Amino acid sequence: MGKRNDNFTYQSNLMAALMLMLRPRGATVKELMENLGVARSTVYEYIDALTLLGYPIGEPERKGREMVYRADSDSIRSLTPLTGDTELTKDDRETLNFLENITGSSALRMIMTPVLDKLIRLAPEGGISYRKADGSVMTAIMDVPPIMKKTSPKTAEIASALISAIRERQWIDIDYYSASKGEQKRMEKLFPIVSFIHNGGLYFYAQTEDDKLLTLAVERISELKVIIGNKPVPEYSKGYIKELLDDPFGITLTEPKPIMVKLFIDSGQAYYYKELDWPDSVNIETLDNGDIIFTVRTRGLWELERWIMKNSPVIKVLEPESVVTDVKWIIKEAYSLYEWL
Repeated sequence: MGKRNDNFTYQSNLMAALMLMLRPRGATVKELMENLGVARSTVYEYIDALTLLGYPIGEPERKGREMVYRADSDSIRSLTPLTGDTELTKDDRETLNFLENITGSSALRMIMTPVLDKLIRLAPEGGISYRKADGSVMTAIMDVPPIMKKTSPKTAEIASALISAIRERQWIDIDYYSASKGEQKRMEKLFPIVSFIHNGGLYFYAQTEDDKLLTLAVERISELKVIIGNKPVPEYSKGYIKELLDDPFGITLTEPKPIMVKLFIDSGQAYYYKELDWPDSVNIETLDNGDIIFTVRTRGLWELERWIMKNSPVIKVLEPESVVTDVKWIIKEAYSLYEWL
């Protein structure tokens, strides 16, 4: 196959050949020779090498005296950071996929590893949006959002430091105002996972040393300090981050592990819930009479229970029993407020 796979020029020429053949009109052998500056025999070696790497190069078609080669872009696996639609073009994804698949080029891997890590853990420029059950939208971001420019310089500075810590995968200490407790407290040794905008505020998910997941608001941080040292860095898969961001019920993920909840939804309102764009964590089964069984895998139990109450009596909890008990308690407490009427 000519030069070794770990040769930087060889790897670069392979990528260039692939991108030329991905064009709708493909590329002739002569075009490949001229663009890559190689002999005809080397072009054929590149085509063989790409085929061995798994790229579907179709049978050549004759164009005059030349043979035209095309790569089947529909058969090439796309590299999708996080989830959903991204700002990456088809060529962007194919290029990233090529770089992910090649082996032996230490130079390319050294360059691309941190870039791919950021793409996997964070959203592309502009962010990726996730719609929640209450109709609100959460947008995962990788840069300081414009809304921070409307806040105090101190908050904007903290937001910048936080996003930098997320990018560089650093542990942090913060001074944080807890709205529920009405007090300022020191929160130490947090690992920020991903940041996002929701209802005009900037938030982030963070893990504590004992693996507890927290949802924190940037506006409530008065001080942020990056921890310098050799503290082990948690590893998060694309699937885990997707699960956090794609949870349909709010941004406050109260459960350490996802819980399966099964609901009954009356046929009178079934159409409305069926037409909504739910994530993969939701399954909808339509019964013969038009009622639906709505099953969701969620960490946002607190907000799910409030969503059930908001839509009661159209929605009824079937299982688990713990959620049935919680909803009964909420109903009882709410009723007690109006017993005097």
